[in-house]
Parts: sequence; structure tokens; C-alpha cells
Amino acid sequence: MSEAPLRVAVTGAAGYIAGRLIRELRQSDHVSAILATDVRPPPVQYPREVRFARWDVAESRPRIFAEHGIDAVVHLAYVLNPARREAHARRVNVVGTENVLRACEEAGVRRVIYLSSTSVYGAHPDNPAYLTESAPVRPVEGFRYSEDKAAAESRLRGFAERNPQAAVTILRVCP
Repeated sequence: MSEAPLRVAVTGAAGYIAGRLIRELRQSDHVSAILATDVRPPPVQYPREVRFARWDVAESRPRIFAEHGIDAVVHLAYVLNPARREAHARRVNVVGTENVLRACEEAGVRRVIYLSSTSVYGAHPDNPAYLTESAPVRPVEGFRYSEDKAAAESRLRGFAERNPQAAVTILRVCP
């Protein structure tokens, strides 16, 4: 027996990676609906099977996924270049992750995927030549990008512990 098609939400939907992902999800037989969320409007007009909801993840909106019957969330909302707005970036990157996870708990989301970075391991002289996922997370102090990614991953691990029925995937890409 096959699984029912998923209703998928994508945060940070106005970004490049999210746009490509949404295009691929639209063509999947395993996806019945897509909710695209971002603080910015989408760069293109979505077809009718993709719903857009304006949402700044730094602001709590715990019922958003429940209202749309979401089964899976791909969390891509992230401020890459904080410059002089570090407090704002931290609110989006870390508090935003907390808000997304709260909405996932409220909706009983079964799958969460988070786009992280290998930078959470830090560039340290005592790192082994090859890092595995069992290596400790040690972002370089003061490097906001990796510090926020590590903090967000910590929130995801807490979510996974509280919600053992949910599959949580952290993708650590190499920038």
C-alpha cells in the first residue's frame, strides 16, 4: 500500500533554493499541495496548486501548518548576510526555527527537513582530516552564520526528542 501524497510547506520560499525545490515538488506524484511561506512575495506567480502565505518566521504563527494540513516542512528561511543587523538575523535564524518547530508541533507534522551547513563543525586545527556526522558541532566563535546554524540544529534535535514520531533530517551542505 502506498503512502498518501504529502502536503508540504517550504519556508523562505522567495529564495533561489526554495524556488527550485518548489518547482520540483510540483512535479512529484508524492506531493498533493504546497504552502510557500516568506516575508517577501514570491519572485514568480505560483500556479494554483501552490499557496503563498506571507510569514516572517521571526514572528510566532503556531497554527499556520495546522490550518493548511501540512505533513512535511522544508525549513529554508535564513538570513545569510546579517551585516549590521545581527540581532535581526539571530531572530530569523534561531527564533524563526523555534517558531517553525512550534508550528510543526501544533500541526503534528511528520517530516521536517532543515538546510544546515558543514560550517557548524568549525575550522579548527585539531579537526580530523575527515569529519563525520559524529564529529562535535563547534562553530567558529564570532562567525554568525555557523553559530546560528548550530543553534538552529540544537532546536531541531530538541524537537526530534519531543516528537519521536516525526522524521527530522538535517542536511549539512558545504558552502
